[in-house]
Amino acid sequence: MKKILLYSLFVLVGCLILSTLFFAIRQGVANAEIERAGQTAPASVPDLGTTTRLEILPLYEEDRADESLETLEAFQSAFPECLPIG
Repeated sequence: MKKILLYSLFVLVGCLILSTLFFAIRQGVANAEIERAGQTAPASVPDLGTTTRLEILPLYEEDRADESLETLEAFQSAFPECLPIG
């Protein structure tokens, strides 16, 4: 009976050590990736200018009774300012 409890304790401690080691290695790799990504970022943000008005357009409507915008062509004709660039 004591051997079973002792083996169970060793397995539990081993799993705890392995999971802690796995977590530490994963965090180290993630921190290294963050550091590399931070070094390649531009030193300053370019001037984007100012705006006097902000307009938020919904991407979809909750009311499905109006099916006039079901196709891409219908959407583009209703909202020509949202046409893709290029």
